Amino acid sequence: MPCIGRNCNEMPYIIKEGQNGYLINSDDADELCSKMLLALDNDTMHKYLEQKRTEYIKEYSWENVVNKMKRVIDEKAKIDV
Repeated sequence: MPCIGRNCNEMPYIIKEGQNGYLINSDDADELCSKMLLALDNDTMHKYLEQKRTEYIKEYSWENVVNKMKRVIDEKAKIDV
């Protein structure tokens, strides 16, 4: 499923504009609505996401995300000691 997220923090690293979703720059409902309509009508995006489904599930599973965060925290803790 295409994602829509704010164009800040980690979202630009995860959401590739027009490829797997869209980024928005404000809380403007019209901007969000526009991106939602684009996502609904983008057959190329839907096919791409269908092909990458297993890869995305593995990459962004809670378990994998938590393990990545834990590694960063553990590395940071070693540096600060």
